[in-house]
Amino acid sequence: MQIVFERNLFDRETILVSEPSRFRDSRGVDKKAQFVDDSSPVKFVITFLLFSIFSFLVIERYLPGNLLIGLDFLFGNQVIRLLSIPLLVVISLLVRRKNSRLFMWGISLTLILIVESALLLPRPKAVDDDSAKSITLMSFNAATGHLDYLLDHLQSANIDLACISEAYQPLVSDLSKTAKDLGYNSHFTKLRSDAGMGLLILTRGIIDTVYEFDAESFDANWRQILALDLTFDESTFRLIPVHLESSDRKNGISGFVNSARFRRIQADLVSSIVDTSSMPIIVSGDFNATPTERSIYSLRRRLKDAWISGGKGIGGTWPSARPFLRIDAVLTRGMGTTSPLNIYPLGESDHLAIQTEIGLP
Repeated sequence: MQIVFERNLFDRETILVSEPSRFRDSRGVDKKAQFVDDSSPVKFVITFLLFSIFSFLVIERYLPGNLLIGLDFLFGNQVIRLLSIPLLVVISLLVRRKNSRLFMWGISLTLILIVESALLLPRPKAVDDDSAKSITLMSFNAATGHLDYLLDHLQSANIDLACISEAYQPLVSDLSKTAKDLGYNSHFTKLRSDAGMGLLILTRGIIDTVYEFDAESFDANWRQILALDLTFDESTFRLIPVHLESSDRKNGISGFVNSARFRRIQADLVSSIVDTSSMPIIVSGDFNATPTERSIYSLRRRLKDAWISGGKGIGGTWPSARPFLRIDAVLTRGMGTTSPLNIYPLGESDHLAIQTEIGLP
């Protein structure tokens, strides 16, 4: 018989356990000792806190409703979740010999993040029918810069439908007149009641109907949510160009927290527009949130991400100098095949433009 000291994982209470020698393996190593945590209380507390933080990071995306939605900008961010995978692996391996239960805890969290990330990887599909009718769509945040280059680009790239967010209002009138001469119909809506910029739609199709909805925003203002019924070659679908609440960097942490809450409200409104329509849908624009953030989860789970079916690489669209955040997207429901999807710099914007070919319903 031998005496070993074992500390309980959670209450750290030390107890005496009588162990028979049969727990030793052929090399004379005590198997039970592999499960004994002999670290100091301080090390244990630090390790336990680290695993608790990683646990909250993993489950935050799956919390119900608006519970702790203000932390979504941090724990829901796709890049932070991806970087957590190697960190979790390293920490789990460090505690493997000291505590097998913490090791399994860490590995379980890692597997969840790996599966989640794998589901967001691009899986391009070949277009089966080259004769199928399609349109070329461009989604672009102009960042309130000049738009002198825009019409030339639309013609050279043969763009049929352009969703431009942060179009500076004083420039829109002349641009729309010139676009009309080039065969584009247009519609402009101010983003907010106090904003000097908004959403500009340029389309070679027919604008049948325009709907405008109000969503709660900062400073008791209302953010405009726009929906348009468009017709191309006798095919009709609903376009919802979006520019969801951006992070309020001026007010520090509180600005980030509140922007996530407003973004959730606005995304839920867009989701209700999608649910109440039987038409094919395109939702395109600046979501100001990565695909894993809970603030836009209710919307993304209803639609197909064009980047997954036609994209490649990381897919980052912001900032344009080093694009590592995929916050601009094209989502569809009931449309034809989407392929390919290209991302490229345009003008002086801090966003990259998205261009894709979408089959008509």
